[in-house]
Amino acid sequence: KTRNFIMSKSIKELEAKRNQLLESQAAVSDKFNLLLNKKGGLKDSSRLVIKNLTAAIAVAQKPGYFEYYNRPSEVKSIEKTGELKKLTSQIRRFQKEIDQVNSEIEVSRPKQKPPPIANVSGFDQWFNNYGRPKPSPHGFLTVVQDDPKIYGGTGHHAGFKTQAKMMRKGRLTR
Repeated sequence: KTRNFIMSKSIKELEAKRNQLLESQAAVSDKFNLLLNKKGGLKDSSRLVIKNLTAAIAVAQKPGYFEYYNRPSEVKSIEKTGELKKLTSQIRRFQKEIDQVNSEIEVSRPKQKPPPIANVSGFDQWFNNYGRPKPSPHGFLTVVQDDPKIYGGTGHHAGFKTQAKMMRKGRLTR
């Protein structure tokens, strides 16, 4: 009995550690998401660069100079320092730790034996063991038919019918 208490306590400690790691990973992920999605962030900058280059290609044959889009200094510094790579590696490191804690939790949990499989010889015995199915709702009908689709069929290769089934749900109108 004391062993089970100690195991449950260690499981609770492991779960608390996992929750703390998940919160830390979520904070890093939120920071990553903020860098990408904030106004004037990396997504906006990429969209404006693509839009600007598309316009430059459109007017490339015309004489004159075309002013290219200059990314904000914040975006340049994020790309130069490799901030997203650092955040990605932190997220991966947290995930490895979370996976390790999850495996420790699984190992420390007591194993439950699966229920024995009953030898079923007929529908009555099946219904006694597992219960009867719910009756279908009144006024509804489901029809399952072979799918008539035929694939292929060229001069070199013969066509073949699909092995899929089509299930159509509907209401009875009669």
